Amino acid sequence: MSEPPPPPGRVQQGPYVVRCGPGRYAYCRCQRSARFPLCDGTHRGTEFQPIKVDLDRELTVAWCCCGKSRNLPYCDGSHAGI
Repeated sequence: MSEPPPPPGRVQQGPYVVRCGPGRYAYCRCQRSARFPLCDGTHRGTEFQPIKVDLDRELTVAWCCCGKSRNLPYCDGSHAGI
């Protein structure tokens, strides 16, 4: 099995699509994480809190990277209108 692509670490047009195993994930809402769209704790001391996601099985997830999705933390294609 190949390694998943690293997170982009910045806001971008287009999702971060990756195979995620079962477990807890935290979606970054401050958009400052070096692992964006995944949280690295950079928000500490701000008003932002990550969105926590619990996956009960392995899934391919399209994480929103533009911040405009109406279905955060998941991509809904809103980046196409930016």
